[in-house]
Amino acid sequence: MDDNLKSYLSGMEKIKADEALKQQVVKNMLSERFQKEKESSFNDEDRSIRLRFGRMLAVAAIAVVLALTVILTPIIVLYGGAVQLPAPANVRILGDTLHWDLVENAKEYEININGSTVGTTAESSYSLAQLTEPEVYTVTVRALGRRRRYKQSAVSRAVRHYVATHGLTFGLINYHSYEVIGAEESVRALETIIIPAFWQGLPVTRIGAGAFASFANLRRVEIPSGIRSIGEDAFFGCVSLQYVTIPAGADIGRNAFAGCPLLDFTISSGGFSDIYLLDRGSIIRIADSVLVLGSANTVIPDYVKGIEAYAFYGVSNLETLVIPHGVLFIGEHAFKDFTGGWEVTIIMRSATPPPQQNAFDDVKQILVPADALAVYKAEWPEYAHKIFAE
Repeated sequence: MDDNLKSYLSGMEKIKADEALKQQVVKNMLSERFQKEKESSFNDEDRSIRLRFGRMLAVAAIAVVLALTVILTPIIVLYGGAVQLPAPANVRILGDTLHWDLVENAKEYEININGSTVGTTAESSYSLAQLTEPEVYTVTVRALGRRRRYKQSAVSRAVRHYVATHGLTFGLINYHSYEVIGAEESVRALETIIIPAFWQGLPVTRIGAGAFASFANLRRVEIPSGIRSIGEDAFFGCVSLQYVTIPAGADIGRNAFAGCPLLDFTISSGGFSDIYLLDRGSIIRIADSVLVLGSANTVIPDYVKGIEAYAFYGVSNLETLVIPHGVLFIGEHAFKDFTGGWEVTIIMRSATPPPQQNAFDDVKQILVPADALAVYKAEWPEYAHKIFAE
Protein backbone atom coordinates (compact mmCIF):
# COMPACT_ATOMS: atom_id res chain seq x y z
CA MET A 1 0.00 0.00 0.00
CA ASP A 2 1.43 3.27 -1.12
CA ASP A 3 1.98 6.15 1.17
CA ASN A 4 -0.93 8.19 -0.19
CA LEU A 5 -3.43 5.46 0.56
CA LYS A 6 -2.06 5.05 4.04
CA SER A 7 -2.29 8.73 4.63
CA TYR A 8 -5.91 8.75 3.37
CA LEU A 9 -6.93 5.86 5.59
CA SER A 10 -5.21 7.41 8.58
CA GLY A 11 -7.07 10.70 7.99
CA MET A 12 -10.41 8.89 7.73
CA GLU A 13 -9.81 7.08 11.05
CA LYS A 14 -8.95 10.36 12.69
CA ILE A 15 -12.09 11.92 11.30
CA LYS A 16 -14.13 8.98 12.67
CA ALA A 17 -12.41 9.33 16.04
CA ASP A 18 -13.12 13.04 16.13
CA GLU A 19 -16.74 12.40 15.15
CA ALA A 20 -17.11 9.84 17.93
CA LEU A 21 -15.54 12.26 20.36
CA LYS A 22 -17.94 14.98 19.27
CA GLN A 23 -20.89 12.63 19.68
CA GLN A 24 -19.69 11.67 23.16
CA VAL A 25 -19.27 15.33 24.10
CA VAL A 26 -22.74 16.11 22.81
CA LYS A 27 -24.13 13.09 24.67
CA ASN A 28 -22.41 14.23 27.87
CA MET A 29 -23.69 17.75 27.42
CA LEU A 30 -27.23 16.50 26.85
CA SER A 31 -27.02 14.21 29.85
CA GLU A 32 -25.72 17.01 32.07
CA ARG A 33 -28.42 19.38 30.82
CA PHE A 34 -31.09 16.73 31.50
CA GLN A 35 -29.74 16.20 34.98
CA LYS A 36 -29.78 19.92 35.68
CA GLU A 37 -33.32 20.26 34.34
CA LYS A 38 -34.34 17.29 36.46
CA GLU A 39 -32.72 18.78 39.58
CA SER A 40 -34.28 22.13 38.79
CA SER A 41 -37.65 20.47 38.47
CA PHE A 42 -37.18 18.79 41.85
CA ASN A 43 -36.09 22.09 43.46
CA ASP A 44 -39.08 23.94 42.04
CA GLU A 45 -41.41 21.26 43.33
CA ASP A 46 -39.73 21.37 46.78
CA ARG A 47 -40.01 25.13 46.88
CA SER A 48 -43.64 24.89 45.88
CA ILE A 49 -44.32 22.37 48.65
CA ARG A 50 -42.50 24.51 51.19
CA LEU A 51 -44.36 27.60 50.06
CA ARG A 52 -47.72 25.85 50.34
CA PHE A 53 -46.77 24.50 53.81
CA GLY A 54 -45.64 27.95 54.94
CA ARG A 55 -48.90 29.46 53.78
CA MET A 56 -50.82 26.81 55.68
CA LEU A 57 -48.82 27.53 58.84
CA ALA A 58 -49.44 31.26 58.49
CA VAL A 59 -53.18 30.72 58.06
CA ALA A 60 -53.23 28.40 61.10
CA ALA A 61 -51.29 30.94 63.21
CA ILE A 62 -53.68 33.73 62.26
CA ALA A 63 -56.63 31.49 63.17
CA VAL A 64 -55.09 30.71 66.58
CA VAL A 65 -54.42 34.40 67.29
CA LEU A 66 -57.98 35.31 66.35
CA ALA A 67 -59.37 32.54 68.56
CA LEU A 68 -57.21 33.59 71.52
CA THR A 69 -58.24 37.19 70.99
CA VAL A 70 -61.91 36.25 71.13
CA ILE A 71 -61.40 34.12 74.26
CA LEU A 72 -58.95 36.29 76.19
CA THR A 73 -60.18 39.80 75.43
CA PRO A 74 -62.96 39.75 78.08
CA ILE A 75 -60.54 38.30 80.62
CA ILE A 76 -57.87 40.89 79.83
CA VAL A 77 -60.42 43.66 80.03
CA LEU A 78 -61.84 42.34 83.28
CA TYR A 79 -58.62 41.53 85.09
CA GLY A 80 -55.72 43.10 83.30
CA GLY A 81 -56.65 46.11 81.29
CA ALA A 82 -59.63 47.29 83.32
CA VAL A 83 -59.38 50.33 85.59
CA GLN A 84 -59.99 49.66 89.27
CA LEU A 85 -62.55 51.91 90.88
CA PRO A 86 -61.55 53.85 94.00
CA ALA A 87 -63.00 52.67 97.30
CA PRO A 88 -66.06 54.63 98.48
CA ALA A 89 -65.02 57.56 100.66
CA ASN A 90 -66.58 59.39 103.58
CA VAL A 91 -68.33 56.26 104.85
CA ARG A 92 -70.41 57.13 107.91
CA ILE A 93 -73.45 56.01 109.87
CA LEU A 94 -76.19 58.42 110.82
CA GLY A 95 -78.86 56.84 112.96
CA ASP A 96 -79.67 53.51 111.33
CA THR A 97 -78.50 54.50 107.84
CA LEU A 98 -75.11 53.93 106.22
CA HIS A 99 -73.91 56.74 103.91
CA TRP A 100 -70.97 57.19 101.51
CA ASP A 101 -69.89 59.38 98.59
CA LEU A 102 -70.79 58.24 95.06
CA VAL A 103 -67.99 56.72 92.97
CA GLU A 104 -67.78 57.68 89.30
CA ASN A 105 -68.45 54.77 86.88
CA ALA A 106 -69.83 52.59 89.67
CA LYS A 107 -72.94 50.61 88.72
CA GLU A 108 -73.85 49.67 92.29
CA TYR A 109 -72.41 49.14 95.75
CA GLU A 110 -71.88 45.99 97.77
CA ILE A 111 -72.56 46.17 101.52
CA ASN A 112 -70.55 43.92 103.84
CA ILE A 113 -71.32 43.43 107.53
CA ASN A 114 -68.89 41.51 109.72
CA GLY A 115 -67.15 40.21 106.58
CA SER A 116 -70.26 38.91 104.79
CA THR A 117 -72.12 40.49 101.87
CA VAL A 118 -75.65 41.39 102.92
CA GLY A 119 -76.90 43.34 99.90
CA THR A 120 -76.28 45.73 97.01
CA THR A 121 -77.72 49.09 96.09
CA ALA A 122 -77.38 51.67 93.33
CA GLU A 123 -77.84 54.48 95.86
CA SER A 124 -75.25 56.09 98.15
CA SER A 125 -77.01 54.96 101.33
CA TYR A 126 -78.21 51.72 102.90
CA SER A 127 -80.54 51.05 105.80
CA LEU A 128 -79.14 49.10 108.75
CA ALA A 129 -82.50 48.89 110.50
CA GLN A 130 -82.52 45.11 110.05
CA LEU A 131 -79.71 44.85 112.62
CA THR A 132 -81.62 44.52 115.87
CA GLU A 133 -79.45 42.20 117.95
CA PRO A 134 -77.42 44.27 120.44
CA GLU A 135 -73.87 44.15 119.12
CA VAL A 136 -71.12 46.16 117.44
CA TYR A 137 -71.18 45.51 113.70
CA THR A 138 -68.27 46.22 111.36
CA VAL A 139 -69.53 47.64 108.07
CA THR A 140 -67.72 48.23 104.75
CA VAL A 141 -68.77 49.26 101.22
CA ARG A 142 -67.36 48.17 97.84
CA ALA A 143 -68.02 49.88 94.46
CA LEU A 144 -68.88 47.59 91.52
CA GLY A 145 -67.95 48.63 87.94
CA ARG A 146 -70.51 49.88 85.45
CA ARG A 147 -68.92 48.04 82.50
CA ARG A 148 -66.18 45.49 81.94
CA ARG A 149 -63.68 48.31 81.66
CA TYR A 150 -63.98 49.00 85.39
CA LYS A 151 -62.96 46.58 88.10
CA GLN A 152 -64.59 46.53 91.52
CA SER A 153 -62.96 48.67 94.16
CA ALA A 154 -61.26 47.61 97.34
CA VAL A 155 -63.47 47.74 100.42
CA SER A 156 -63.93 51.08 102.12
CA ARG A 157 -62.71 52.10 105.52
CA ALA A 158 -64.60 50.07 108.10
CA VAL A 159 -67.12 51.79 110.33
CA ARG A 160 -68.73 50.41 113.47
CA HIS A 161 -72.48 50.28 113.98
CA TYR A 162 -73.62 50.07 117.59
CA VAL A 163 -76.99 48.42 118.20
CA ALA A 164 -77.88 49.40 121.75
CA THR A 165 -78.51 47.04 124.59
CA HIS A 166 -82.26 46.99 125.28
CA GLY A 167 -83.30 48.60 128.53
CA LEU A 168 -80.85 51.53 128.71
CA THR A 169 -82.29 54.82 129.90
CA PHE A 170 -81.43 58.20 128.39
CA GLY A 171 -81.61 61.86 129.29
CA LEU A 172 -81.86 64.72 126.78
CA ILE A 173 -79.04 67.29 126.80
CA ASN A 174 -80.05 70.74 125.56
CA TYR A 175 -82.30 69.20 122.89
CA HIS A 176 -79.21 68.37 120.79
CA SER A 177 -77.95 65.05 122.16
CA TYR A 178 -78.54 62.33 124.74
CA GLU A 179 -76.66 60.90 127.67
CA VAL A 180 -76.98 57.39 129.10
CA ILE A 181 -78.13 57.82 132.67
CA GLY A 182 -78.67 54.21 133.68
CA ALA A 183 -80.51 51.02 132.82
CA GLU A 184 -83.49 48.95 133.77
CA GLU A 185 -82.99 46.33 136.44
CA SER A 186 -82.97 43.53 133.84
CA VAL A 187 -79.77 44.94 132.33
CA ARG A 188 -77.84 44.20 135.53
CA ALA A 189 -77.84 40.52 134.63
CA LEU A 190 -76.11 41.09 131.29
CA GLU A 191 -72.42 40.43 130.65
CA THR A 192 -72.18 42.83 127.69
CA ILE A 193 -73.51 46.37 127.31
CA ILE A 194 -73.50 48.21 123.98
CA ILE A 195 -73.80 51.99 124.21
CA PRO A 196 -75.45 53.36 121.04
CA ALA A 197 -74.05 56.15 118.90
CA PHE A 198 -77.57 57.57 118.31
CA TRP A 199 -80.85 57.53 120.15
CA GLN A 200 -84.12 58.70 118.62
CA GLY A 201 -82.25 60.43 115.81
CA LEU A 202 -79.86 62.39 118.03
CA PRO A 203 -76.25 61.54 118.93
CA VAL A 204 -75.40 60.02 122.30
CA THR A 205 -72.47 62.03 123.67
CA ARG A 206 -72.20 61.22 127.37
CA ILE A 207 -72.37 58.44 129.95
CA GLY A 208 -73.70 59.90 133.17
CA ALA A 209 -72.06 59.73 136.60
CA GLY A 210 -72.59 56.33 138.22
CA ALA A 211 -74.70 55.13 135.30
CA PHE A 212 -73.53 51.50 135.59
CA ALA A 213 -71.90 51.48 139.01
CA SER A 214 -71.79 48.06 140.68
CA PHE A 215 -73.11 46.07 137.70
CA ALA A 216 -71.53 42.90 139.07
CA ASN A 217 -72.09 40.67 136.01
CA LEU A 218 -70.79 43.14 133.43
CA ARG A 219 -67.69 41.81 131.60
CA ARG A 220 -67.57 43.86 128.39
CA VAL A 221 -68.56 47.41 127.45
CA GLU A 222 -68.57 48.88 123.94
CA ILE A 223 -68.55 52.68 123.88
CA PRO A 224 -68.83 54.40 120.47
CA SER A 225 -66.40 57.07 119.34
CA GLY A 226 -69.05 59.80 119.55
CA ILE A 227 -69.10 59.67 123.37
CA ARG A 228 -67.26 62.75 124.62
CA SER A 229 -67.58 62.26 128.37
CA ILE A 230 -67.61 59.28 130.73
CA GLY A 231 -68.89 60.51 134.07
CA GLU A 232 -67.41 59.97 137.52
CA ASP A 233 -68.00 56.49 138.92
CA ALA A 234 -69.72 55.52 135.65
CA PHE A 235 -68.56 51.90 135.99
CA PHE A 236 -67.34 52.02 139.57
CA GLY A 237 -67.29 48.64 141.27
CA CYS A 238 -68.05 46.55 138.20
CA VAL A 239 -66.10 43.66 139.66
CA SER A 240 -66.28 41.49 136.51
CA LEU A 241 -65.55 44.19 133.91
CA GLN A 242 -62.49 43.17 131.89
CA TYR A 243 -62.91 44.46 128.32
CA VAL A 244 -63.67 48.06 127.41
CA THR A 245 -63.72 50.05 124.18
CA ILE A 246 -62.93 53.66 125.08
CA PRO A 247 -63.31 56.65 122.75
CA ALA A 248 -59.97 58.38 122.18
CA GLY A 249 -61.67 61.77 122.44
CA ALA A 250 -63.75 61.24 125.59
CA ASP A 251 -62.99 62.83 128.93
CA ILE A 252 -62.79 60.07 131.56
CA GLY A 253 -64.20 61.13 134.93
CA ARG A 254 -62.67 60.36 138.30
CA ASN A 255 -63.07 56.73 139.35
CA ALA A 256 -64.97 55.99 136.14
CA PHE A 257 -63.52 52.46 136.08
CA ALA A 258 -62.33 52.14 139.68
CA GLY A 259 -62.77 48.68 141.11
CA CYS A 260 -62.78 46.98 137.68
CA PRO A 261 -60.38 44.04 137.01
CA LEU A 262 -59.53 45.37 133.57
CA LEU A 263 -57.62 43.12 131.21
CA ASP A 264 -57.80 44.77 127.83
CA PHE A 265 -58.73 48.07 126.16
CA THR A 266 -59.66 49.13 122.66
CA ILE A 267 -59.45 52.75 121.54
CA SER A 268 -62.01 54.10 119.07
CA SER A 269 -61.19 57.38 117.31
CA GLY A 270 -63.94 59.95 116.86
CA GLY A 271 -64.46 62.98 114.71
CA PHE A 272 -62.88 65.32 117.23
CA SER A 273 -59.40 65.66 118.71
CA ASP A 274 -58.08 62.59 120.45
CA ILE A 275 -57.35 63.01 124.15
CA TYR A 276 -55.95 59.55 124.84
CA LEU A 277 -53.85 56.88 123.23
CA LEU A 278 -53.64 53.19 123.97
CA ASP A 279 -50.14 51.91 124.63
CA ARG A 280 -49.09 48.54 126.08
CA GLY A 281 -52.23 47.87 128.04
CA SER A 282 -52.86 51.35 129.43
CA ILE A 283 -54.75 54.51 128.52
CA ILE A 284 -52.41 57.52 128.42
CA ARG A 285 -53.42 61.17 128.20
CA ILE A 286 -51.67 62.67 125.18
CA ALA A 287 -51.31 66.23 126.47
CA ASP A 288 -49.13 65.43 129.50
CA SER A 289 -48.18 61.74 129.03
CA VAL A 290 -49.98 60.73 132.22
CA LEU A 291 -51.26 57.17 132.61
CA VAL A 292 -54.93 57.51 133.56
CA LEU A 293 -56.11 53.91 133.39
CA GLY A 294 -54.18 50.67 133.73
CA SER A 295 -54.92 46.99 133.28
CA ALA A 296 -53.51 43.64 134.36
CA ASN A 297 -51.49 43.61 131.12
CA THR A 298 -49.99 47.09 131.47
CA VAL A 299 -46.32 47.69 130.75
CA ILE A 300 -45.73 51.35 131.57
CA PRO A 301 -43.88 53.06 128.67
CA ASP A 302 -40.68 54.97 129.50
CA TYR A 303 -42.15 58.29 128.32
CA VAL A 304 -44.93 58.29 130.95
CA LYS A 305 -44.56 61.29 133.29
CA GLY A 306 -47.11 60.39 135.94
CA ILE A 307 -49.75 57.94 137.15
CA GLU A 308 -53.24 59.29 137.77
CA ALA A 309 -55.15 58.74 141.02
CA TYR A 310 -56.99 55.39 141.10
CA ALA A 311 -55.35 54.36 137.80
CA PHE A 312 -55.02 50.70 138.92
CA TYR A 313 -57.79 50.71 141.51
CA GLY A 314 -59.32 47.23 141.59
CA VAL A 315 -57.19 45.68 138.83
CA SER A 316 -57.25 42.39 140.68
CA ASN A 317 -55.16 40.35 138.23
CA LEU A 318 -52.18 42.67 138.51
CA GLU A 319 -49.11 40.90 139.86
CA THR A 320 -45.94 42.87 139.08
CA LEU A 321 -45.52 46.36 137.67
CA VAL A 322 -42.34 48.26 136.82
CA ILE A 323 -42.47 52.05 137.26
CA PRO A 324 -39.86 53.63 134.95
CA HIS A 325 -37.40 56.44 135.76
CA GLY A 326 -39.46 59.18 134.10
CA VAL A 327 -42.52 58.97 136.41
CA LEU A 328 -42.60 62.23 138.41
CA PHE A 329 -45.68 61.59 140.57
CA ILE A 330 -48.08 58.82 141.59
CA GLY A 331 -51.66 59.83 142.35
CA GLU A 332 -53.84 59.04 145.32
CA HIS A 333 -54.73 55.35 145.72
CA ALA A 334 -53.24 54.62 142.31
CA PHE A 335 -52.73 51.00 143.41
CA LYS A 336 -55.70 50.04 145.53
CA ASP A 337 -57.31 46.70 146.13
CA PHE A 338 -61.08 46.43 145.76
CA THR A 339 -62.00 42.83 146.50
CA GLY A 340 -59.13 41.77 148.79
CA GLY A 341 -56.27 39.34 148.34
CA TRP A 342 -53.94 41.51 146.27
CA GLU A 343 -50.35 40.24 145.92
CA VAL A 344 -48.88 43.07 143.87
CA THR A 345 -45.17 43.85 143.64
CA ILE A 346 -44.09 47.33 142.52
CA ILE A 347 -40.59 47.78 141.11
CA MET A 348 -39.20 51.33 141.14
CA ARG A 349 -36.46 52.18 138.61
CA SER A 350 -35.71 55.72 139.75
CA ALA A 351 -33.14 56.38 142.49
CA THR A 352 -35.27 59.37 143.56
CA PRO A 353 -38.67 58.57 145.11
CA PRO A 354 -41.42 60.46 143.26
CA PRO A 355 -44.18 62.18 145.25
CA GLN A 356 -47.14 59.90 146.01
CA GLN A 357 -50.38 60.04 148.00
CA ASN A 358 -51.37 56.82 149.76
CA ALA A 359 -50.57 55.06 146.51
CA PHE A 360 -49.31 51.76 147.91
CA ASP A 361 -51.62 50.92 150.80
CA ASP A 362 -52.62 47.56 149.38
CA VAL A 363 -49.46 46.41 147.55
CA LYS A 364 -47.43 43.48 148.88
CA GLN A 365 -43.94 44.95 148.45
CA ILE A 366 -41.97 47.74 146.80
CA LEU A 367 -38.58 46.91 145.28
CA VAL A 368 -36.15 49.81 144.82
CA PRO A 369 -32.51 50.25 143.67
CA ALA A 370 -30.17 48.98 146.39
CA ASP A 371 -28.26 52.26 146.67
CA ALA A 372 -31.55 54.15 147.15
CA LEU A 373 -33.07 51.90 149.81
CA ALA A 374 -32.44 54.34 152.68
CA VAL A 375 -33.75 57.28 150.66
CA TYR A 376 -37.02 55.51 149.85
CA LYS A 377 -37.57 54.44 153.46
CA ALA A 378 -36.98 58.05 154.58
CA GLU A 379 -39.27 59.57 151.91
CA TRP A 380 -42.02 56.98 152.24
CA PRO A 381 -41.93 56.09 155.97
CA GLU A 382 -45.48 54.73 155.96
CA TYR A 383 -44.29 52.00 153.58
CA ALA A 384 -40.86 51.39 155.08
CA HIS A 385 -41.87 47.88 156.10
CA LYS A 386 -42.71 47.06 152.46
CA ILE A 387 -39.62 48.55 150.84
CA PHE A 388 -36.78 46.19 149.90
CA ALA A 389 -33.68 46.36 147.72
CA GLU A 390 -34.18 44.81 144.32
